[in-house]
Amino acid sequence: MFSKKMRIRRLKNIRVIICLALLLDSAISHAVSPESVKNKLRCGVHNNMIGFGLSPKNAFEWLNGKKNWSGFEIDICRAIAAARFDGYINTMEEEYIEFIYVPTADRFFSIYSGQVDVLLHTVTFNMERDITQRVRYPNIYYYDGQGFVASAKTGYSEEQLSKDELEEKLRGMISRNSICVQSDTTTYSNLRRYLINRVDANEKINVSKTRKEAIEKLRRSECTFYTADLLSLYELIHRQEISRAGEEPSEEQELYIIKYVNDSDELVPLSISKEPLGPIVSVEAVHLEKVIRWVIYALIRAEELGVNQKNIDNILQCHSQKGRLDSCNEDSVRDLYEDPRVLDFLSLRSTNAMDEWAGFPNQWVIRIIQEVGNYGDIYRRNLSQLAIPRGMNSLVDDGGILFSPPF
Repeated sequence: MFSKKMRIRRLKNIRVIICLALLLDSAISHAVSPESVKNKLRCGVHNNMIGFGLSPKNAFEWLNGKKNWSGFEIDICRAIAAARFDGYINTMEEEYIEFIYVPTADRFFSIYSGQVDVLLHTVTFNMERDITQRVRYPNIYYYDGQGFVASAKTGYSEEQLSKDELEEKLRGMISRNSICVQSDTTTYSNLRRYLINRVDANEKINVSKTRKEAIEKLRRSECTFYTADLLSLYELIHRQEISRAGEEPSEEQELYIIKYVNDSDELVPLSISKEPLGPIVSVEAVHLEKVIRWVIYALIRAEELGVNQKNIDNILQCHSQKGRLDSCNEDSVRDLYEDPRVLDFLSLRSTNAMDEWAGFPNQWVIRIIQEVGNYGDIYRRNLSQLAIPRGMNSLVDDGGILFSPPF
């Protein structure tokens, strides 16, 4: 039996534990609660990368007079805003979104300092960053790899070589040339690892602080190779084609993405790494992390179900009119408006209890699809111009690795 003093002491300890638990619960509730979300979403983005992030000024120059922010990551930001703000529509975008240009060297600082709420900046997710940086990675929205661009001066041309044959040829070309690369990126560390046992890395690497500087060195022939994420290389080739405006380049000016013939007899880019790219939020942004994670999954799930920006309004009308409209017989709509998987995904049969708990506005998935479409819509709108094959970024059913967990 406990003495009276011991019982009193135990009761005091229990009260302290209860108080601490209540304080912790309050802190967690505040972190997860939608009430703690600001009235405007600040997205840190590129401002001059065709396909991923262009400011209005640069979009006007490179996209035939388009006058608003444009790009894959720009549309991801819009999707997040549509899921967070009940009144969001893209014609009132400035009330809900602020796009902030962030230089590559300042990406993580922009999160630490609170300058942006979410960073959408082709940032690679890896173990080192996940453990050592005080940030959260909600999801992956693009699977990339690191490749090479070579100028014609290297002697490279798009030959039908196997991967082993290309690696052997590349070893010889690198031994006679230098490679430009941007500092403060995973690209730099990947390159150093790749060159081990091939050439002296210190002699062959030409480091630049910015992507622009590295590309200018390539054009001035201060290096004859440039290495970066493949999407960046495709963007470089596309930008060059636009700048030429139909003029034939001199042989020395021609740039090639280094490719090989795979087992399916397809010419594919050489990749020396895996680069899963995704958004970043502050370590304290627990609620925002969950919102972004399921926004990206919603974009993928919509494509899996065949729901897109073109047919979403017809699906809604046909569901409400029980198929009595002529448009309900169109191939893009038939069966979708009665499919229980589609109805549940769009919350047309009942409200999803998880939506309310997470603070999503009513029918947030519908709003996302109406504003930006599904994942495939976003990909085609922004990246088809770069002629980047979807590859790993295709749905699982189409040979890629994208799929959504159950909703």
